Amino acid sequence: MTSLDPLGDDPVSPEPPISQDLNKPMCGLCMRDDRPLRPARCDERPEGKLGFPYGMYHCPECGAMVVAGFPHPHLCDNCQPKEEA
Repeated sequence: MTSLDPLGDDPVSPEPPISQDLNKPMCGLCMRDDRPLRPARCDERPEGKLGFPYGMYHCPECGAMVVAGFPHPHLCDNCQPKEEA
């Protein structure tokens, strides 16, 4: 079953619900847990920012929420930043 785009008439495929299993790894951006994950291709390294005056912030390359002092979360292929040609 598809729903209609609220801003138009284009059918939109429904997003699968996010799993309730909090131990299952999920994409750091879209939070889906039904896609294979890979290390982020971003140059941003939040693990090196321990002690900075901010805790959480958005990665400037992919937009995922990252935490200073912790590694960048893994991303699914759909959320990986596009490589520049």
